[in-house]
Amino acid sequence: MILATGAAYHLHRSLGLPLPKQFIQTAQAEADFPWSEEIELYFGTTVASGSFAWIVPFLNNGQTKARIGLMATKEAERAFARFLQSPPVASRIRTGQMIRLRRRPIPLTPLARTFATRTLAVGDAAGLTKPTTGGGIFYSLLSAEFAAAVAQQALVHEDYSEELLSGYEREWKEHCGQELRLGRWFRRYAERLTDGQIDAAFQLATSPAVDRLIRERAAFNSHGGLILALARSTHVRNFLPRFFFTSGTSYLRWLVGGRLTEARALPTAGMDEDRTFSLAS
Repeated sequence: MILATGAAYHLHRSLGLPLPKQFIQTAQAEADFPWSEEIELYFGTTVASGSFAWIVPFLNNGQTKARIGLMATKEAERAFARFLQSPPVASRIRTGQMIRLRRRPIPLTPLARTFATRTLAVGDAAGLTKPTTGGGIFYSLLSAEFAAAVAQQALVHEDYSEELLSGYEREWKEHCGQELRLGRWFRRYAERLTDGQIDAAFQLATSPAVDRLIRERAAFNSHGGLILALARSTHVRNFLPRFFFTSGTSYLRWLVGGRLTEARALPTAGMDEDRTFSLAS
């Protein structure tokens, strides 16, 4: 069996699989919205704690709409309600329209074991997402490819044991393990930034040296190379004195290949649901 249930874990324990240790909450809705060519991102501790909010315009049968949402380490629905009432959103959204709010957990850490007897977990079901943005499509496709190859071996040899299926986990760890550890390290630091530090980080990102580094190393599906380049940049190191004082040992361990302790875990109960409500003022 290849378990591809997304961020739904009701089958895991019965199949002998653990659960992800860390989640982030998300809330998103689609609404009628004026057209724009740009995707908008919003940051700040009062906007979305430990993460960011977004407005993504799109067309649906000729109608202009937007996906409005956010990720947050806590109280995502309450943060989402505040975001809807903020001037950038409220000034462009029609009062009284009914929208369907979708709340979902996103795993930020892989399962401690992504295989069991006759079972492989892929994508979100395996806890394989980008820790930086929560994106899951890339790792879903990549892990599915690895799982299919191992499943084919199991069928050919008629061997569905954990010993054979463990090759799937070795494969994704070889290709993605360091990338995921780098992403978790980056999130662990970034979600502690104050609003002032977030502003300073954006100012730093627009400086010629750092802007050039970002343009050279940024990749849509792979963030680890850029994260490591930024962490080793003298320009960025000068920006991190508070982090060195509070987590300097972990940072140095990371640069020489050590593993970092995971951040807090968030419960999944009650996070996976849809809700419809009116935008009445």
